[in-house]
Amino acid sequence: MNASAHRFRGRDFVPTISHRLLLEKLDRGYAKLAKVDQRLLPLSHESVPEPTVYFDGKPASVLSISSEFKLGEDAQSEKFSVVQWMTEFVSGLYGPFRMSKLITDEGGLKYFASDVRTILRKVGLAHPIAQLMAGAGLTMSKTVGDGAVYTIILGGKILERCRELMLKGLSVSTILDGLLDALNQSLCMLERMSIDVSSQREKMLMLIMNTSVMNRLPEHVRHKFANILNKVVEIVGIDELASVDMDKVVDIKAVESGSLDDSIVLDGVAVFKEMAHPDMPKRIEAVKVAVLKDELRVHEKIGRQLNYSLELGDGELKKLLDSKNAYVSSLVKKIKDLNVGFVVVEKGVTPIAIEQLARAGIAAIYGLPHPEVELIVRAVNALPTKTTLLEDSDLGWAGIVEE
Repeated sequence: MNASAHRFRGRDFVPTISHRLLLEKLDRGYAKLAKVDQRLLPLSHESVPEPTVYFDGKPASVLSISSEFKLGEDAQSEKFSVVQWMTEFVSGLYGPFRMSKLITDEGGLKYFASDVRTILRKVGLAHPIAQLMAGAGLTMSKTVGDGAVYTIILGGKILERCRELMLKGLSVSTILDGLLDALNQSLCMLERMSIDVSSQREKMLMLIMNTSVMNRLPEHVRHKFANILNKVVEIVGIDELASVDMDKVVDIKAVESGSLDDSIVLDGVAVFKEMAHPDMPKRIEAVKVAVLKDELRVHEKIGRQLNYSLELGDGELKKLLDSKNAYVSSLVKKIKDLNVGFVVVEKGVTPIAIEQLARAGIAAIYGLPHPEVELIVRAVNALPTKTTLLEDSDLGWAGIVEE
């Protein structure tokens, strides 16, 4: 889009004085943020308390009547008790003989899970220290894919040792300096112990996968899932898996009435949809794919909300139906002329269009959620468009389409 079109379509924004002051304040805030070391900023799970009001220019927080405010040894003892509880709570989820937990949520539903991420989402943690430790574990798991339990246990053990040092009379600042020195020493040791595995990449990947799935799956399917993960790495690639948009590349479908032994890897997209007509082909190879983001029928609304109605006289109903059928037939003819073999319609399709597509030997599915449509678009490299604007350059290609 050129600059003139952008200016033509954009809305003119004339800020008022209050808007100008707000924009200037935001600019100053971003400027300060850019100068700050990002490692010193709070993590995604750390909540930064904001003052409720200001008294004489000083921030102050207003607590509710039922709030408790603890200081000194009582508050410190409670915090370490929470740390110990969190460590013991997740310790059973660590190691090769990890156990599952039976959880009952506030609604009375029961969950049986061994994944710490699922458990922490279902368990309500009210204490800020418990929330902080759980957030640290979830952040680690989200960043590197694993290590949530290990992070919580390690953090709990470090805090237990810090408490022992505090009871011996060491100041908090001295303990913090020691923790920073220990962190730097650990990073140096990791750097010295690291080895180059580029020549044995596949072997090392299999070892990592076996270690990752060993604690999460029954023994009889561990090797199978390690091979599945290895195949995913071969298809997708390490760089894509490490990207921020990994969820757009890898999709996991759970099928009822199946078992873990039935799991497969599909180099493509799987959706829970049957062909729109029984006479449509169930398997097509080397086919052009059209992705339509509108309806393959006459629209029942003008815009998003405005319905329309017609008052017809004698004999005009048949003419109206014939004109609607002729319009739908013209859309199907356009699809046929482009030699399309498979049609994906995000919204609805009229039965007449389904019949005509089936007679033409064109397979079709419709009524898909938008995220699944996006996955199909990415897989077949198509450009989603309206039926009336469909061109050959908008089509994608698929090696196999099978029901």
